[in-house]
Order: sequence, then C-alpha cells, then structure tokens
Amino acid sequence: VPETNIGQSSYRGNNIVLPQRAVSSNISRGYVPARPTESISQEAYEEVEQWLVSRLPRLQRADVSNYCWSLIDDGFDSAEMLEELEFDDLHFMKKAHQRALTKALSQDVN
Repeated sequence: VPETNIGQSSYRGNNIVLPQRAVSSNISRGYVPARPTESISQEAYEEVEQWLVSRLPRLQRADVSNYCWSLIDDGFDSAEMLEELEFDDLHFMKKAHQRALTKALSQDVN
C-alpha cells in the first residue's frame, strides 16, 4: 500500500509525536491523528478504529478519524461500550455510512 507522508501530528495525551500518513486503500496502523483533547489514550483510539474498520473496511482515512473521535467523545471508547451503540448514536456519520454500519451491526447480532 503506497503511503505519503503528510507531516506530523502531536498526540496530546502522552505528549508524543506520531507521524500522519495518507493511505490510498486500507487503514494503516500505528498513529493517532491529532485532536484537541487530553483524556484519550492511544489504545482507546486504536480499539475504536479497529472496531469501526472491521465493520466498514472501505471508509476513507478522514472519515475513520472523524468517526472515531466522535464515538470516543460520546463515550464509546472501548469495544465493550461500542456494543451499546444504537442508530441514534450515529448522527455524526454520513447517511450511507450510517446505513452500512447499521446493516453490519445487525449481521453481528444474527
């Protein structure tokens, strides 16, 4: 998967600097995009990211990042909490992504 270095971002939680990468297809592991918050751990972000990408593998990098932060901001910061997710909790997502995630979640139940 070709990668393009687009600079660095500061992860504020542990005062570490992690490289940002633009990835043309699949999601690349190993960094947390910058966001102005002090209370989110890298592990929480990666757990939510893994959960989201496993259900919507074709999401673009920007959507993954935005959705992860929105989920975390709403308290869905672990796989255990993500099990409590309901359709109304997806208000921040694009309509097609809401539908696809709802479908994927209903298949998880069956």
